[in-house]
Amino acid sequence: MKKVMVLVAVAALVPALALAKRTAKEVSGKINLNEATEAQLELLPGIGPKVAKEIVEYRAQKPFEKAGDIRNVKGVGKSTYAKIKDHIAVSGATTLASEGSKSSAQEKPKTNASHRRTELEEMEE
Repeated sequence: MKKVMVLVAVAALVPALALAKRTAKEVSGKINLNEATEAQLELLPGIGPKVAKEIVEYRAQKPFEKAGDIRNVKGVGKSTYAKIKDHIAVSGATTLASEGSKSSAQEKPKTNASHRRTELEEMEE
């Protein structure tokens, strides 16, 4: 009976673990906090549109002097900082790219219209 319960518990966890793995952002390279666009900042793990906007607004008032200064931005706490600290800088080129993607943060993002057009073309093939 216990073996059955353990198997059921494991079976219930496997899909949850797979989902967590798919939704985690895996990135390589660095992003310059003083020059990155909101879209580029959103490539960082734990950074969504709201926090990316907060980062841009913060640096408009006071540029980042060191990477750790990002902790002063609303929405960036200890856990978020731990996820991004290896991928942020305050000078140099932005080289951040999502793992498994062909695009890097330096490339111009697609507009919604061109993105939709690409999706439609792929569906027709």
